[in-house]
Amino acid sequence: MRRPDPARLADPDFRRLCGSSDRPSRARRALTLGTTVLFVLLGVSQLAHAQFGPGGGMRPMGGQGGGMGGPQGGPPPDKPEGPAEAAPSTGSADTATEPLPQWPEKKGKELQFLQLNGYLRGRGYYWHNFNLGHFNDPSSRANPFSLPYSEIPTATGERPDSSCTKRNPGTTCGAAGVLTSDMRLRFDPTLNLSEQIRVKSQIDVFDNLVLGSTPEGFYINGRGGAADGYPTINNRTQVPQESTLNALQSSIRAKRAWGEVKIPLVELNFGRMPFMWGTGMLYHDGNCPDCDFGTTVDRVMVTARLWNHFASFMYDWSAVGATSQIVQNQQLTGWNYNIDNVDDVMQVGLALGRKDDEAHIADALNRGKAVVNYGALIIGRWQEWDLTYNPRPQTTPLGQTGPESSALYSANELQKSLGRRKAWSLTADLWGRLQYKKLYLEAEGAAIFGSVGELGVYGDGGYGSDNVLRKATLEIQQLGGLFRGNYKFLRDSLIVGLEVGSASGPQNGDPRGELNFRRAREKPIGLLNSDGYIGLRSSRFNFDPDYHVDMILFRRILGTVYNATYMKPSVTYWLIDSFGGQAEFIYSLANKPAVFPGHAINMGAEINARLMYHNKDEGFYAALEYGVLFDLGALSQKQEVWNNTFAVDGTTAQAFQAKIMLRF
Repeated sequence: MRRPDPARLADPDFRRLCGSSDRPSRARRALTLGTTVLFVLLGVSQLAHAQFGPGGGMRPMGGQGGGMGGPQGGPPPDKPEGPAEAAPSTGSADTATEPLPQWPEKKGKELQFLQLNGYLRGRGYYWHNFNLGHFNDPSSRANPFSLPYSEIPTATGERPDSSCTKRNPGTTCGAAGVLTSDMRLRFDPTLNLSEQIRVKSQIDVFDNLVLGSTPEGFYINGRGGAADGYPTINNRTQVPQESTLNALQSSIRAKRAWGEVKIPLVELNFGRMPFMWGTGMLYHDGNCPDCDFGTTVDRVMVTARLWNHFASFMYDWSAVGATSQIVQNQQLTGWNYNIDNVDDVMQVGLALGRKDDEAHIADALNRGKAVVNYGALIIGRWQEWDLTYNPRPQTTPLGQTGPESSALYSANELQKSLGRRKAWSLTADLWGRLQYKKLYLEAEGAAIFGSVGELGVYGDGGYGSDNVLRKATLEIQQLGGLFRGNYKFLRDSLIVGLEVGSASGPQNGDPRGELNFRRAREKPIGLLNSDGYIGLRSSRFNFDPDYHVDMILFRRILGTVYNATYMKPSVTYWLIDSFGGQAEFIYSLANKPAVFPGHAINMGAEINARLMYHNKDEGFYAALEYGVLFDLGALSQKQEVWNNTFAVDGTTAQAFQAKIMLRF
């Protein structure tokens, strides 16, 4: 006898056609009771097997990014921006543990073993006059952007044969623009070993590879033949990007790999993982759609959660100095290790607070409730000794050209570079966020205090008559913070926002030095006694370079926010759900004008505008952007400071940018 289809038996219309009554029979009541008991037993078994249900565990600390997709940039994307997830949250659903659709002969498989996310992006730029009209003397450069190298004047100030004027006789012109583009393919794979154990990673292919930069026949470091023997015009193809051969980095870069283990009451995270905190002002994971860098830590972290709050303890390996892979007599072991602990930088941290997941926030806002999130972060680090210089051996004889041969260090040479540091620092950060109906408010403030007991500096800061290397004691006192908020109008299609931020500046910077924060230095000014300099202070606070404020000044020229206070009103309007526009105005002031070449308090006024399109269902994002920066004096190269024929007032810089991204 053929068994009836249970799905059809459950259909009321089918039951009426068959003459069935809604009143259960005795046999059906018995069947129902037996089925109920079976399901209860199965449920108890599953509960005993998995103390944490899907999505009930804790995640690495994270937060909303500060890039283009921040609170003023429109609706957040459906997926997280990458493996750096939110701070330990409450009850968030996890797509990794959602069951797959049923299929015949199913064997109880519920987890997707491999979950693959990521994106492919391409970006094109035209940067006009980013050098602000300056020619930067290579011996004392201020702006990281110089003239195109074909336009750099000769030693006598004449235009070279490669200049625009010489290329076009009878005209007076000068190339001031750079056309460039790059791409990145990012993979964020997750291996779900069980509902409680997973392994995550991040792998970049062509990590911001400049398009057209690896044609066949092109080599670096003196490798390959001469350009006259293989003109670039003859190349037929792009070849793979290989470190030290035709590029400075490999085409595939494994950036992060870490594990997550959920056990009763706590979650354990260990490995090389992203670090995101608060707004991303201090630590940003670099997973926003337009980010380039990201904070990565080698860490073991234990997180506990109670009463909708989290507490995380972190132990980091910030730096361990030289390893056995560079020491000559350690290569035959077959594996590498940290050869000395005296130069290690150790770091511990504690984070406390509340960070709700997006689903909980959306539900609370829909019910008209306010959502308040907050957190406190404390990080301490210390170091007793350090390598005071990189003891790179000279392997190429003087007078010879070509690539250097590979060589290893000797332990004695490493020992000579050791210097006493007696350094420590303490970082404290407070973050808070309020969301209520159409209102969004967020603030973060950070302070870094510490000391470097022994630091070698030149008495004149590296230039002048006193070039004697002296000891110094450096005190660290750095402050930074920001406030941002927005309000939504017209059924959330119009978003009006305001952001204000500030970062402390150096005690006495070097106006003839680099502007970009990675190379800018503080001029040592302090009391000199028989023991060396005392009273030196490091007070320059740097925002994370992936916290984006604008398109030109802070993001490109300075590299980030430092020694500045800025104000940024913005307006975003979504014409439809997928298409909108945004306009921003950024006005910036120098906190300590003497640090910058122009010695002026007004830094710049910048206007940014963009058109945005996104299709969340298909994972497609595109944007067209325009930015213009007006130098207001702080970045001008004043004659009284520079005292050369190239000192000019800063001119206007512009940027045209196109961006496209496919997410998966």
